[in-house]
Amino acid sequence: MMTPLDIQTKSFSNAPLGYKKTEVDSFTEEVLTNYETLYKSYNEANEKIKALQKEIDTYKGMEDTMKNTLVVAQSSAEQLTSSARKEAEAIVSEANVKSQEIIAKANERLGELSSV
Repeated sequence: MMTPLDIQTKSFSNAPLGYKKTEVDSFTEEVLTNYETLYKSYNEANEKIKALQKEIDTYKGMEDTMKNTLVVAQSSAEQLTSSARKEAEAIVSEANVKSQEIIAKANERLGELSSV
C-alpha cells in the first residue's frame, strides 16, 4: 500500500509541453492531504477490528466455558436426582420392612393376649 510519504516524495521529470508545475504541486498536495486522512482512518479501523476480534475471541471463550459449566451442572443435577430417588426408594423399602415387622409383632402379641 502506498504511504503518504510516497506521495509526498514523488517527483516528476520535466518535459516540453508538460503540465504546469504549480497545478501539479497543488493537486499533489490536495491528494496527499486526503490520502493522509484516509490512511489514518484505515489504520485506526484496522486497530479497532483487531481489538474487536480479540473481544469476540474472549466472548467465544466465555461462551464455551458457560456451555461446559451448564453441561456439568446438568449432569450434577441428574446425578443428585438419581441419588435422591435411590435414597427415597431405600427409605420406603426400609419403612415397609419395619412396618411388616411391627405388624408381625402386633399380631404375635395379639395372639398371646387372645390365648390368655
